[in-house]
Amino acid sequence: PQKPASSHTRVRRRLDQRVGRKKTKIDILVSCYSKSQVRNALFCMSGNVDDAEYFLIHGHSRLRFPPWTREEDDVLLNGDEASRKSLYRRRRELDVRRRFKFLGCSLMG
Repeated sequence: PQKPASSHTRVRRRLDQRVGRKKTKIDILVSCYSKSQVRNALFCMSGNVDDAEYFLIHGHSRLRFPPWTREEDDVLLNGDEASRKSLYRRRRELDVRRRFKFLGCSLMG
């Protein structure tokens, strides 16, 4: 008897079976996880689909940074300068800039 495939294996298999069918990676993730799980992973990973996939499979980001929190988003959007500087020290500058851009886009749309 065959062992049940891990969630990682199922996702990889579905990604590899895209021959002849044009499905987006998000469609494939939603077929393996609930929509709310995928939505949450995308939000926590600033909309990066590859990072969201990795987060869903492994339970952490590629660089082992914790997912973005609402508190950090509040600091980024509404916090004072000292709080923002603290956020820049905890997170990579590039990640903070990406997050700010992601939030700006999501708030406008």
